[in-house]
Amino acid sequence: MANTVQLPGTQLGLDENIRIGPGLKRNHYDGSIHVTESGIVKGMNNMAWMEGARRRYIPVKGDLVLGVVTHKHPDYVRVDINAPELATLSTLAFESATKRNKIAINLGDLVFAKVSVALPDLEPEVVCCNMRTGKADGMGVIQPQSNSNSIVVNLQAARMALSPECAFVKAIGKHGPFEWCIGVNGRVLITTQKMKMTTQICRIFPLITFLTNNQIEGLVETALRQ
Repeated sequence: MANTVQLPGTQLGLDENIRIGPGLKRNHYDGSIHVTESGIVKGMNNMAWMEGARRRYIPVKGDLVLGVVTHKHPDYVRVDINAPELATLSTLAFESATKRNKIAINLGDLVFAKVSVALPDLEPEVVCCNMRTGKADGMGVIQPQSNSNSIVVNLQAARMALSPECAFVKAIGKHGPFEWCIGVNGRVLITTQKMKMTTQICRIFPLITFLTNNQIEGLVETALRQ
């Protein structure tokens, strides 16, 4: 089944206890798992999902996403996480936030958050802190630097770049230091020491899903040597 394209309706022989992500659905009667979107089955850390060239993100509880604040209200903001519906983020869902000491957040801000509610009949909700410990754990409002740029790539490219063994990550690292914040929803904030390098990475990032590791290394070498 590895690297074989699966079509909607296909039943997969996966462990019924595995967590499922985008593109898969569990039958509540017998626990079987079926494909809902065409693509290739991928898995890691007791979780499985479908990968394709899809850009629209379907929220899954526990996912880390990078979103843009689009609406602001006294007690919450609405965040575009590239899903069918905007997500709600409470102004209290930040480390050390209280009703008297609310986080400074504005329209257009980037927020790195975790999906806390993802149900079919409800709008998604996200939080910017660990709800058990109250700690940020790296989440919160992200402040872009002068050499930063934010883009949206297909979901497979985002998941590939999150892997520590990703050829794209290793190839970029040979050309200088860089930082990025990647959400599994496909939004990425990239920062390097020079805006030219940032721009080139943004330009080639969406292409990596169609290339082999050797082709990715060649693409990065060509783009960043210019």
